[in-house]
Amino acid sequence: MSQTFAVIASFLADIIGVYSFLVIIRIFLSGPFLGQNQTGTGFIAFLGKIVDPFLGFFKKLFYKGGRLDFSPMWALVCLNILKSILKLFYLTGKLTVGSVITIFFNTVWTSVFSFLNIVLIIILIYRLSIERRIDPKSMQRKELFDNLLNGLVFKVYNLFYKGKGVTDLRLLQTTLAIFIVIEIVGSVLNRVLIGIFL
Repeated sequence: MSQTFAVIASFLADIIGVYSFLVIIRIFLSGPFLGQNQTGTGFIAFLGKIVDPFLGFFKKLFYKGGRLDFSPMWALVCLNILKSILKLFYLTGKLTVGSVITIFFNTVWTSVFSFLNIVLIIILIYRLSIERRIDPKSMQRKELFDNLLNGLVFKVYNLFYKGKGVTDLRLLQTTLAIFIVIEIVGSVLNRVLIGIFL
């Protein structure tokens, strides 16, 4: 009986893999990449009927307005989590709470947070590298990166330096150190969870 469930789990995981591929195609065909509109005709319309309700659900949950819509990313992360859980059940014939939590953490960490964290670390390192430059091009870049990082640096200020005089350089260094620590702790935790539960 468990062998039957394992085969069904493998089959469902394969279907989710195909569906994820269709979601990716829909994202590219309906986005600014190819200049297509949301409805389209033929294959695009057919794809929209299959994929748009699923993407719409995540849009309602995660999109709060603004220029960037990350809801398709979360839709793909959820599909990946479900596919990984089904594949694990197929391979081992069992699921534990620990293995499900590990799959969830691993997928969200590697697909989203670690990637964004590393991008942020690179931006902070670059911003620190141009701190002492005073040429017009560097000043423009500083302003651009400061606008991008302002909210984050302000949160670090409130967390560690509220009411104290602190330089911009010190705030940027503290912010960089925090995100390096987050990257290290997240990566170690991910490895430990995989070692214990998978």
